[in-house]
Amino acid sequence: MKPIGLILGMVVVVLSNGVVLIQSAANRSGPPVQAITLTERELPILPRDLDDSSVSLHLRWRAQASEAASKPGPVDPPFDAAKLQELGFDCTIPANPAEARPPVLTVVYVALEYGGGTGAGPTQLILADASRNQEALRAKYPDPQKHLIVRAVVRVLFEWGQDLRTGSERPHRWIGYLEEILPGAIYVPQPFARELNRLKPRSGEAPRYSVTLHYGRNLEPWVASVTVF
Repeated sequence: MKPIGLILGMVVVVLSNGVVLIQSAANRSGPPVQAITLTERELPILPRDLDDSSVSLHLRWRAQASEAASKPGPVDPPFDAAKLQELGFDCTIPANPAEARPPVLTVVYVALEYGGGTGAGPTQLILADASRNQEALRAKYPDPQKHLIVRAVVRVLFEWGQDLRTGSERPHRWIGYLEEILPGAIYVPQPFARELNRLKPRSGEAPRYSVTLHYGRNLEPWVASVTVF
């Protein structure tokens, strides 16, 4: 007779897998809520072991049209105190800055604007807006071919003290950054993964492939097609 603990463990695994399958089925029930075609600039392949044939993609974005990096820097945070309060954060300035306690990471909805184009350069997905209400964000940005609505994690920090670059005293303020787009990795099924695995190590900046993503009711994406140029 098998130990009770082993049996219970097997039951938990089966139930967990069942929940995942149910959620996946619910996400893909009906037509996709949004579909968008992006290039390698916006969907690079995540690093993996040499003997690993699986392929996952990572959604790259930038905070401003002028930025070359895929993440915002400390100079111009994408979320000021007014926007953070709109997202539900308490941005009261503490009497003692040293006692400021940033709130926990919070999941919100963000709109990423796609500039399109196929030339070399940084990702063309640019942070446009954020909201706690998915429907309100879609109403404001109704074109799913131009604006991608996704779930994301926001990190909030309290800025104070001396600016190490200029030596001047910084104003006390709450600032926010986009920490991560959810999900962090997008799995590529066969035979699409086989096509991407044929690509040689990257030697230039021009994108080598495009990917059409479909998003379901839960804003979980899946790869609908891959085109290698």
